Order: sequence, then structure tokens, then C-alpha cells
Amino acid sequence: MIARKLLIALTIGVLGLTVPAARAQLLRGTSESEFEDDPSQESDHLVEQWRIEDVISFVEGDYAVIGLNELADDAASYGGWLRLAGTVTETGPAVIALRCIGEDHLTGIGRIESVTADRVPILVLNFSGAGGNTEIRFQIHGDLDNFALLSGPVRKNPGATRGWEHAVNVKSIPESCH
Repeated sequence: MIARKLLIALTIGVLGLTVPAARAQLLRGTSESEFEDDPSQESDHLVEQWRIEDVISFVEGDYAVIGLNELADDAASYGGWLRLAGTVTETGPAVIALRCIGEDHLTGIGRIESVTADRVPILVLNFSGAGGNTEIRFQIHGDLDNFALLSGPVRKNPGATRGWEHAVNVKSIPESCH
């Protein structure tokens, strides 16, 4: 985030652009003159829509998952697999997720949401199964090789925090999880 703000500040200083025009220049390669006739082109919705598709393509792939179930008496850890694939639905870009933890194989749907004043993108996955509904709110990070790393709270049924999961990008998941 700091690097993006620094890059915007440098662009403003070097090119003499306004903050919104500098942000647009960096994100889409547009110039300030494109916004002079139509200020609506500068809306955060368009910038966010651009970022959603980029974020989805960044998180697509296979992951090894480790987690901690805080509701278990012994705060048991668990492991499994996660596969994420981007798609387009009636409501816009989305993520289809396959989650395999032990014998449970769940398919769910995900979306990118913006949180905090900085509009940090997170991945929200929702799964429904025999044990109820599960929501995972993954923060999105990158490793040194520019692969996605995901971590966040797991909520079983509305509102009850169940634990925390970390997901590390891997080349493929086992055949038993397809």
C-alpha cells in the first residue's frame, strides 16, 4: 500500500497530474485529459472493477491449507486442499472454490470485497454443507515468487468464529480432491 501511494505521489510530481488522474494513469494507463469531459469516468467503481479481475486472476490456483479449529476442546489443527477458479456470474466476477478437509469435499462461491478505508481487497468464500454454512475471509498476500498466500478467519454458521486458516499456493492438489 505504501509503495502504491509513493508511486502515485511520484506520478503527481513528475507529470503534474491530479490524484485521481494519477491513480487512473497508474492503474489503466490513461491520461488526465480523458476525464476532463466526463468526470464519471473517474469513479471508484470502475477502478475497483479493474482491480477485482486482477485480484481474481492472482488468487486462482491450487492451495495446501492448514488451520486451527478453536472450538474443538483441544484446539485441533487440520490440513487439506483448496482449488480456486475465476468465473463470471450474473452479478459479476466471482471465484468457484473446491475445499477438501479430511473427508469433507465442499464446493462454494467467492467474491472479492474491499475493506478498510484503503479499500484493501479480501477474498470471501462461502460454503454450504451438511455441517452448516462456512465463511472464510482471506487476506491476500504474495510470496517472494509472486504467488498468492491466503490467511483469515473461518466462521462456521453466521457469526461464530471457528478458527483460522492459511493457504499456500501449490502446483496441484491430489486426485482425491477433484
